[in-house]
Amino acid sequence: RAVRDVPFGFDTDVNAPALEEYRHFRVPGQLSCAYVTVGTGVGIGLVINGKCVKGLVHPEGGHIVGMKRPGDSYPGVKGTLHPWSIEGQCSALALAERAGVAQDKLKDLPDDAQAFNDVAYVMGSMCATLIALCSVERIVLGGGVMQRLSLFPKIRKAARDILDGYIMHPKVLEDGPDGIDGLIVGSVRGNDAGIFGALALATDAHGEAGTHAAASKGLAVNVALHIAGFVALHALANAMGRWR
Repeated sequence: RAVRDVPFGFDTDVNAPALEEYRHFRVPGQLSCAYVTVGTGVGIGLVINGKCVKGLVHPEGGHIVGMKRPGDSYPGVKGTLHPWSIEGQCSALALAERAGVAQDKLKDLPDDAQAFNDVAYVMGSMCATLIALCSVERIVLGGGVMQRLSLFPKIRKAARDILDGYIMHPKVLEDGPDGIDGLIVGSVRGNDAGIFGALALATDAHGEAGTHAAASKGLAVNVALHIAGFVALHALANAMGRWR
């Protein structure tokens, strides 16, 4: 209310980074991208044909069912709405419960801990679903849990094993940057993905604002507001002990 006639953009904290990743890191000709954050919860943002997906609501991919590897008996985070979901199986809390440690001790676990293997399989099933259902050309994994880089090869292998040759495309079947290593990737923006996503929304608002002079003035304020908002949200999340 204090700032009037200023263009602004508004979207989820996963759709915005998905838009940023799509625009600035895509290969020419690509039209789609998914951004997944794995931390306190699991959120999925989708860009299809160059635009963020919106319908009844925004995508809630963290609440879809995830496949578990044979022998994985973990029931999911207790007290959650969907303990069987990707979020209920793979969030930071789920990972800690699987490993039998406090969340702040996850960093001390070895890369070969069984909890990581189990979570990677469920995450691989999520990636397989995104590939089969949305035909996304790039899946970007971010958030606190994905700072454990050893998860990536495990997730890629699980996704490929679950698809079992059904998707006959070199991006799935082959290794390397032109294969699955370039299909399922980490976020280039790291923990700043949300801020850069806000800038992408601000850029769109700037382009739709009308005259260049009015939009340019509004953009500076808009960018500052978005950055301040995202920084405040991240600070609040950290203060609450959330890992996302």
